[in-house]
Amino acid sequence: MTSTTVSVSVAVEPATAFTAFTEELDLWWVRGPINYFDSSRALGMRCEPGVGGRLIEVYDGATGDGLELGRITVWVPGVALAWKSSVDDVEINVRFVPTATGTDVTVEATIPVAGTDRGGTAWVRVVPKWFPAWCARRGTAARPQPALGRLAVGVYYAKPARGRPLARGGVRVRVAGRAARRA
Repeated sequence: MTSTTVSVSVAVEPATAFTAFTEELDLWWVRGPINYFDSSRALGMRCEPGVGGRLIEVYDGATGDGLELGRITVWVPGVALAWKSSVDDVEINVRFVPTATGTDVTVEATIPVAGTDRGGTAWVRVVPKWFPAWCARRGTAARPQPALGRLAVGVYYAKPARGRPLARGGVRVRVAGRAARRA
């Protein structure tokens, strides 16, 4: 088993940090083509409350349907949150610990022996960069976030060879149902 842990401090109490992390996920999750599994369809992110709730990359604004990223396994407001990834074998545990100046938010990503990571560990990279910034500006930030710009229907990498720059490895851009190779 491998485990990666990061911790960040935010200047809000644990109950507010928990609410910001879960209910405001779509507000602090940074919009961009590489921040979603399917950026061509993604409208945002959502966390359904309670054990059994889902983390969802939302594709349909009317129904809220989309790609299930994980299922909530622990839900203790202001204390702890955990989920099992639905896209790989990663388990994420988030703890909210009170401090004199706010809350320490600790995110731990665990991959079992012989398990796979297809993006589930991204939380240990994005939470330290995005979540504290959101907590610092959440009182004055615009809501909801601006819609994603859609320059292409889909962008994906066409298996660039190891050690070769992307420009030489190739990027495919799918526009209106057809693929065009970009060198």
